[in-house]
Amino acid sequence: MAVVSSLGYLAVGVSDLDEAIEYYSRFVRLDVTERTARTAFMTGGLEHHWLRLEEGSGNGLKRVGYIVEDEAALAEVRAGLGAAGIQFTEGGDPANERVERWLRFVDPGGGEH
Repeated sequence: MAVVSSLGYLAVGVSDLDEAIEYYSRFVRLDVTERTARTAFMTGGLEHHWLRLEEGSGNGLKRVGYIVEDEAALAEVRAGLGAAGIQFTEGGDPANERVERWLRFVDPGGGEH
């Protein structure tokens, strides 16, 4: 059974949110689904967002989000991280973060997932 079913989203740090929105709208053809003072959510499909732009948190890729099949798959990921000694945090807040549940961990190259 595949644990990860698809790529969920990318979170990208930007120095100028308006400029980044203009770029991703014009050249990548993504649409803004929601915007707060320092964050914009953009998509090219039916999902709330494929891209999360975060102003002022450093430039470049911040996080990669994956979608897992179900609670059993999430438990499998949690157990695998624990067995490998990889520290992770767990949370989720649809109202503020726009995701139900998440596990965050850092890969060997320093990338957050």
